[in-house]
Amino acid sequence: MDNIIENIVLGIGTAIPINNHISASILLKTKDFNTLLDIVANALSKSSVFDVGIFSIKNNFVTHLHLEPILDLATLFLLVFLNPCFDF
Repeated sequence: MDNIIENIVLGIGTAIPINNHISASILLKTKDFNTLLDIVANALSKSSVFDVGIFSIKNNFVTHLHLEPILDLATLFLLVFLNPCFDF
């Protein structure tokens, strides 16, 4: 049972902005690694609700290229590259 992957839907998106809703993003959580599919705005803060630290996210997949799926990518880059304790 070590190879279980939890698929956590962080957001499903909405055509009309609503508080506490985020664009479509999925967190894949396992014992060994965590991966984000589309690192939309607030995806990092939502992942902490599911006990996933920012520095445990080792992979990010962008499913399509325009601004929305990469809004929190700059935030992640800054946090990772400015943290001297982060190990690639």
